[in-house]
Amino acid sequence: MVLSDTRGRPVYYVRMKGGDYEGNIALIPTILSTIISKGNLNIEREDFMKWVYKKYPAMSMVIILDSSSSVKMFLKPISKVLRSIYGVAKIMKDRIGLVVMRDKHAETVLHPTSNLNLLIRHIENVEIKGRTPLAQSLAKAFNILKQEREKNKGSNSMIMLISDCFPEPLEFSPEEPFKDPAYISVIKISKILRRYRIPVIVLNPYHYESREGVLAPGTKLAMMIAQLTGGKYIKISRDNISKVKDALFETLLYSSGGKREMMLKFMGMGQMSVV
Repeated sequence: MVLSDTRGRPVYYVRMKGGDYEGNIALIPTILSTIISKGNLNIEREDFMKWVYKKYPAMSMVIILDSSSSVKMFLKPISKVLRSIYGVAKIMKDRIGLVVMRDKHAETVLHPTSNLNLLIRHIENVEIKGRTPLAQSLAKAFNILKQEREKNKGSNSMIMLISDCFPEPLEFSPEEPFKDPAYISVIKISKILRRYRIPVIVLNPYHYESREGVLAPGTKLAMMIAQLTGGKYIKISRDNISKVKDALFETLLYSSGGKREMMLKFMGMGQMSVV
């Protein structure tokens, strides 16, 4: 919940101060307060009351898209997922941006916007190529979300990472990947995201675990990112793409301590289908 002087639902009133005497006057509280304190209706400048409003914070999210071949088959299903949350995102004024890993760089394809149709077109037209500069992509998303928080005070932040989480390029031997700067940098930025309360939902299209229970380095790193940031790890396939819908809808619905859920139910959208 965010308190505001101008937007939202009025929840209580306070006495006006200084030069703050234009608009937003709580008329009935002003009259009642004057009668109680003075015993008459002689309302003077210092008697005016104003409303304090309550509004529900929007969500700012950045989608990080790995442009490797392992992600290609999921671009259209992910687009369908985004279409399914369109109603909630529009009402709550959520904004979603897109960062794509291309070659050795992370590229901001789209800054956070409420135009999900534009976002979906960008996702469906992503060119598959290049390496996986994972730490750089997370850092870029972090900087974008910091700017969003400055513009939209009190907004919630989230990252959705769609990747097999094999960071590149490696400087050392792949036999000990977690000693490589590429892996160390990802863990470092994940801890920074945790400090700023920016969870990461990781969608891994290449989850691998051996019969002995040994995780592939990318799988292990993906799970660490989710755990360190307080996010969620989901291994995706064409058969369980509905889990992505559930995770996103749950995040949008229950952010801000369930207050958004209450608001959506009040507006008749609490039972919206995500199928």
